[in-house]
Amino acid sequence: MVYDADKILAGVDWDEAMIRSIEAHDNLIIQTEISPDGRLLATNAWDEPAKLWRLDTGEPVGEFGGTTEVRTIAFHPTEPWVYVHDLGHVTAHTFDVAELATIARGTVTRPMTNDECTRYLGRPCP
Repeated sequence: MVYDADKILAGVDWDEAMIRSIEAHDNLIIQTEISPDGRLLATNAWDEPAKLWRLDTGEPVGEFGGTTEVRTIAFHPTEPWVYVHDLGHVTAHTFDVAELATIARGTVTRPMTNDECTRYLGRPCP
């Protein structure tokens, strides 16, 4: 659940201070992290992939790691990356669309069409 801290500090009832509830996982959530800019929430549950959420809307952004136990999640303090520690392996995942476009361009054997950019990256090709 996401709460308005100012309302709670002012003595407002917790139910009235709740902004939204995010149904993040089916299993027990063992860790949550908020990105340094305050826009994203990463959640980690037992035997499920870690998940990334937009705090302003509660909408999911993506999943990280496999279905094995994710041990920890952490945001990079200045870059748009989230780190996932999953059974002895640490992986870095980006959630920056421009960086994803650069990675995609480096792995495809032909230029992406504007239709493909819109479909897979959510915007026309840069």
